[in-house]
Amino acid sequence: MSPFQAPAGDGSAAARGTAHPRSIDAKVVVRGAAGGLLVAMVAAVANVVLSAQDPKPALLLALTLVGLVAGFVLAGFVAGHDAPGEVARHGAWAGLVAFVPVELVGILGRLDRGVPISVFSIVLVAFLAAAAGTFGASLGARRRVRADARLATGTGPAVDETGGCPT
Repeated sequence: MSPFQAPAGDGSAAARGTAHPRSIDAKVVVRGAAGGLLVAMVAAVANVVLSAQDPKPALLLALTLVGLVAGFVLAGFVAGHDAPGEVARHGAWAGLVAFVPVELVGILGRLDRGVPISVFSIVLVAFLAAAAGTFGASLGARRRVRADARLATGTGPAVDETGGCPT
């Protein structure tokens, strides 16, 4: 099974046959984006503050980019872990949804400094968000497959459906 496919028989909507196999679960995407925003918004605000300094701290600005990518990967991870199917698409959408408020903060920061807005950089960061979200989704799907396998065999630290430890 590919990490981009939901595991069969996992109790998800796709396994129960209640969701169209190519549909996107908006709750999963929003949940993933919210998780990613916890990291990405901190990095975006830090980037705006650091960009206003003179001289610009290049290393710290590069670290904010790493923080943004980590936030987009986290958004995809959460979406990929919870996705009923089409894991890669859920991750990409979660990354793009997380991108919107992050980019809004970046645009407002540029306008505040009087720096022109670059359409190319906006498109580039959007592509980066979708790619990082897709990568994170593959990691989240793999994590879910391993957790489901541990739960099914009763080995290892897994969590049951109620959120508690298996007995």
